[in-house]
Amino acid sequence: MIYGWRGAKMGSYNVPNTVCRFCNCSEPQRITEFGKYAHAMWIPLFPIGKTTVAECTSCLRTIEEKDFPRDLNSQMIQFDGEVKRPIWHFSGLIIVGVFILFNVLFG
Repeated sequence: MIYGWRGAKMGSYNVPNTVCRFCNCSEPQRITEFGKYAHAMWIPLFPIGKTTVAECTSCLRTIEEKDFPRDLNSQMIQFDGEVKRPIWHFSGLIIVGVFILFNVLFG
C-alpha cells in the first residue's frame, strides 16, 4: 500500500505495586505505548493517535487503557510523559516544510 497508517512502539516502563486482576499477583505491570501515524510512500507524515496497553509481568496478560483498573490508572498518571513521541513520526511534515521554505527562499 502506498498510503495509509501504521503503528510503532514508542516505549515502555514498569509500574510497581500493582495487582493483576487475572492472576492476583502483585508483580509490576509493564506499560507500553504505541504511536499511530499516517504515511505516504512509507514516509511518516503526522501522528494520528496513541494506544496504551499494560502487561502483567507474571501471567503476561495484556489489557488496553480503557480497561485499566483504577489503581493502575492512577499509578500510570505518575509516569505520564515518560514516553515521548519520536521525531520521525513527523518526518513527512518536516520534509514538506523544508521544501516549502526552499521554494520561498530560492524560488
